[in-house]
Formats: sequence, structure tokens, C-alpha cells
Amino acid sequence: MKNLLISIFLMFSLFAFSSTVTSHQQWFSNKFKYSLKNGYFITLSEQHKYTEHYFDCLCVRNWVGGFGKKIGKYSVSLNYKQEQHRGGLIEERFFVDLVRSLRLTKKYKFTVRERLERRHFKHSLEKARYRLRLLLKVSCRISIFNCTCTPYFSVEPQFSSLGNRLSRNRIYAGTKVELNKKVKLDIGYMREDNVGKEAKGVFFSGFDFSF
Repeated sequence: MKNLLISIFLMFSLFAFSSTVTSHQQWFSNKFKYSLKNGYFITLSEQHKYTEHYFDCLCVRNWVGGFGKKIGKYSVSLNYKQEQHRGGLIEERFFVDLVRSLRLTKKYKFTVRERLERRHFKHSLEKARYRLRLLLKVSCRISIFNCTCTPYFSVEPQFSSLGNRLSRNRIYAGTKVELNKKVKLDIGYMREDNVGKEAKGVFFSGFDFSF
């Protein structure tokens, strides 16, 4: 019964906020996580953002590298991100992630991620800006036709030093499908609201690899 209610809630959320979006994008990404000894890990990812449909009209391309350590139920990591926009504009970000996961029941999990990032554009005279991002995520683990899936729903309000205000909020609804012990397919939909700008709807997909 819980699984049914969660599925209905996720689907309702997806259609409810997707119907009011005025612009759409498609994001495709690959994420890699390499576990080392004593709880240390390395993360790598690359992402492509398209304004028309997958593999057409590329507007943004980025990659991220990180190094972190798991400490009990917490994990902390230091990361670097470089993002290239259409037209050649390059943005750099340095950020720290602090993640805490809580097991609500055997199937349900609550995750909190705090991210503090420093952003600046190469070859620009503008001062660097900072953003604090708080991600709250609820997920569950279910089995459908012998396939293990992890549907999730999350919100991510973001506070920017530019104007010292909440400048953005994201809502995610999606699921991860286990293809095997090392690979998961991640698919979903995200609504992004920015102060002073039109809302953005994003259909996203990609693969998560863990070694």
C-alpha cells in the first residue's frame, strides 16, 4: 500500500508541475564512483544539456571531479566543476558536499545534502559568487517484475550571495533502475524556478556506475 501511495504521489507531482512550464530542456549524464580503502571515494561525472531533444542543440556541457570520505552515516567531499556554455563562456565551481542519510524503514530512506559552492566565470571581471544548496530527498526501494527500482522525490532550495536571497528552487521526481550490481539507469523530471526568470522543465536521464 505504501508503494502504491508513493508512486501515485510521484506521478501527481510530475504532471502537476510539468503542466505550467514554459521552456524545456533534456539533460543526459554519466556518473562514476570509485570506492577506495577506509571509506574514501572518488567521483567523476559528465553532463550534456540540450534545448531541443536528446543529442541535438547542445547548450551546456560540464564535468565534475571529486574526492571524499564516508564517516559513519555522513560523507563529505571536495569537488571541482567546469561548465562550458554555448558561445564559449566557461564557468568554474569549487564546492563542498556534506551528505547525511537516515533509514526511515527497511525500504524508505531520507537524505539531506548540504552544498556550498563558489562560482566564477573565466576571463570575467565580475566577482565570484557563492551559493548554498540544500537538497532534501525521500526514496524507497521496490521490486517490479524482478527488477529493483528506487523511486525518489526531492526539493532543492538555493540561496545566492548575489542579492543575498533565495534565488532558485528545484523539484525532482524520478527513479533509478538497477541494471546490475554496478550500473543503474536514472530517469526523471525536474522543475526549476528562478527569481525573475521563466520556469524550466527538464527531462533527465543517465547512468550511475559504481566500482
